[in-house]
Amino acid sequence: MTRQIAADFFEDTLQALPYRAHTVLTDNWVQFAKKAGTEAYERLIFDVVCYRHGIENHLAKKEPERFHNDPNHYFTGPNT
Repeated sequence: MTRQIAADFFEDTLQALPYRAHTVLTDNWVQFAKKAGTEAYERLIFDVVCYRHGIENHLAKKEPERFHNDPNHYFTGPNT
């Protein structure tokens, strides 16, 4: 998915919603977040769409690396 596709999809979704969105939670992939050290570059198109509609874009927190090698980290129960 490219940044433009993500922004276009979000714009279309906002037009189709019967209510006003005020916050969106996205991941930290390149479509939605800048890499460290690139803050001086122009705004991401996804951020522009959020700004036009008065929506706050919150980035999801990254999982600790220890979870990436454990396929059962999403499962909790009495034995965990």
